[in-house]
Amino acid sequence: MLDTNPLLNTSVLPPFSMIRAEHLVPAVEHIIAKSQTTVAGIIASQTSFPTWDDLVLAMDEVKAQLEETIQMIDVLSTVHTHKAWA
Repeated sequence: MLDTNPLLNTSVLPPFSMIRAEHLVPAVEHIIAKSQTTVAGIIASQTSFPTWDDLVLAMDEVKAQLEETIQMIDVLSTVHTHKAWA
């Protein structure tokens, strides 16, 4: 199901018309798990003197991926009135 989850589509424009309530939890769980793995890798690769690019920018990219998905969900939850979107 993750392969066909439109919330995990990395295109420029989100495919809002394809997103269903059942996509929400799997997408967020997948992105959180991926983020945790990425953060662990970033931390493990740090030297005694981390650089801006290696630490801050890398962590910012992880945060941006999660924020993008949450923002799509937020938009959808404001336009859909069915309780499945709440």
